[in-house]
Amino acid sequence: MDELLHLAGFVDRNKLDDSVLKNKSGRDSSYKKLYRGIISGKVKSDKQAENYLFNSKNYNGLWRAKSQLREKLLELVMSVNLNNTNFSSLKKHHLLAWKHFTVAEFLSKNGFRQVSIPLLVETIKIAHKIDNTELVILISSKLYRHYAFIELSNSKYKKYEKILFESLEIFKYEMEANKYYVELSHLDAQGLSNNKLFLEKLNDCCDALNKVKKEIKSFKFYYVKFSIHSTKYFYEKNYHKLLKNANNAIYFFSKKPYSTYLVEISFMTDKIYGNIMLKQHHNAEALINSLIPNIAKYTFAYYKAQYFHFFNYITWEKYDKLFPVINKIIHDSKLKLFNLQYENWKIREAYVHFLIEAGKIKLTEKDMEHYKSFKLAKFLNDVPMFSKDKRGKNISILVVQMLFFIVRGKYDEAIDRIDSLKQYTYRYLRNDDTFRSNCFIKMLINIPQANFHPVGINLRSKDLEKKLRNHEFIFHGINKEVEVIPFHDLWSIIIDVLDHKKSLGQA
Repeated sequence: MDELLHLAGFVDRNKLDDSVLKNKSGRDSSYKKLYRGIISGKVKSDKQAENYLFNSKNYNGLWRAKSQLREKLLELVMSVNLNNTNFSSLKKHHLLAWKHFTVAEFLSKNGFRQVSIPLLVETIKIAHKIDNTELVILISSKLYRHYAFIELSNSKYKKYEKILFESLEIFKYEMEANKYYVELSHLDAQGLSNNKLFLEKLNDCCDALNKVKKEIKSFKFYYVKFSIHSTKYFYEKNYHKLLKNANNAIYFFSKKPYSTYLVEISFMTDKIYGNIMLKQHHNAEALINSLIPNIAKYTFAYYKAQYFHFFNYITWEKYDKLFPVINKIIHDSKLKLFNLQYENWKIREAYVHFLIEAGKIKLTEKDMEHYKSFKLAKFLNDVPMFSKDKRGKNISILVVQMLFFIVRGKYDEAIDRIDSLKQYTYRYLRNDDTFRSNCFIKMLINIPQANFHPVGINLRSKDLEKKLRNHEFIFHGINKEVEVIPFHDLWSIIIDVLDHKKSLGQA
């Protein structure tokens, strides 16, 4: 049923001509009724479909209705409007080329070669223009064969022979690059991106790609090459090379005879990150401001790009700029459509409220119009996915609870959290990529043990703090979800809060 739900959603969302599925005069077909049930939201499972169509269990009838509906929906998919304004020019050309190729194949297999061949000649030009090597190979192999002995033409036969075998050579390099990309992505998906095997594989892939000296201008090859090199410089913390690689990538893709802006955006984010890590925050802010207007609003990419504002201000320690960013995003009704993004932003909001209560953010009169006191219990209800996570990602939630107990002087509650923090550290923070988290939680545990006295806390945590600061913060994988505020900066804020409370006689 899931396949039908997605197909029906695609047809409905793209406003395709679904009149063939709508009720007409005479007896209504089961598959038409099934379609209307899906679109109305009344049918989401096989059981609901049986009740909706037959008011009883009818396996054969349901199977027949589903099969008929599937075929009708697949036919409609081919009628998608390629002039959709949400499509990039590259996407439009890709869809058009594949659509024409499919139609040409359909015509050829039904004996209409005289129509299919001109269509293929037209389509290979589009495929070649957009660097779709795979499609160029499929088409040129058919034209090469056709002009060799069906419609004899020596010049065209030689032309498509040349195109075919040159494209096969390029395709070989594309597949080799893709193999590296998939292998690295597979390791990363298993959480092994900090593993020795991953780093060795990363270096081997970069070396292999650099050895390719053949003059090719393949979009796919260079996208993979630039992306893998970007990852290498990221892990090496070589941010100057990261910026150079990003600039080279953007320049390369900008020279293509079609829009590649969506690809360029990914390398633009590399430039933003590189500038932030090099503490070139003004440059980063300018890049962020140029990037966001070019990303469609209320999309995953939009909320991800907005995070760069937050991250830049956090690492710049421009804390007063955080509340307007948080307020704008949190009150965006579309954010809840992206569950993980929503929870990430709710966690960031919690840290901003901690900074407010810690006196690190001074709200303006305009800010105060939108300010509401932070309720810890409500926050925990808003982040169920992170709260239940047992792989280290919910450290940010455990930590922020402790922060509010400290800043609000609820020391008994803070002490109660110690055992759970100890257990969490023992169970989940035993890998190299959680080293900073491990150090920081051990430092938090020292706070109640030193009776919340700043001098005693510093004495107990001196060695841990040194280890934390010597182990560089990186914005990658689990770290970007855990260290909402880099732990070394957060530690200084905690000590300031306790110093202030001691001066007031509250600690």
